[in-house]
Amino acid sequence: MKKSKDEEVARKRRRSAPAGCFSVYVGPHKQRFVLKTELANHPLFRELLEEAKSEFGYGGQGPLCLPCNVDVFYKVLIKMEAHRINRLSYNHLISPFHIFAINQC
Repeated sequence: MKKSKDEEVARKRRRSAPAGCFSVYVGPHKQRFVLKTELANHPLFRELLEEAKSEFGYGGQGPLCLPCNVDVFYKVLIKMEAHRINRLSYNHLISPFHIFAINQC
């Protein structure tokens, strides 16, 4: 049975990442994750990219695949999120004035 044009467009929309995000495929079964682009610069994610480069080579063809297991990838995501929260807590919520005042006590 041939798919209608509307079904094909809907399928492509589901597979494309929203604005400000990108997709990665993780593990042997290529489970899809959609990540915010800001995570691409995180040191832990860069390590995963280096592993992918070692495993698959460097090429711009096709989807971005990461060779780690899905459970390991979840742990990396948790660590990246914890790092983001800690950075926000200490760098953005406390002004330099408050840090100076705290250090003076």
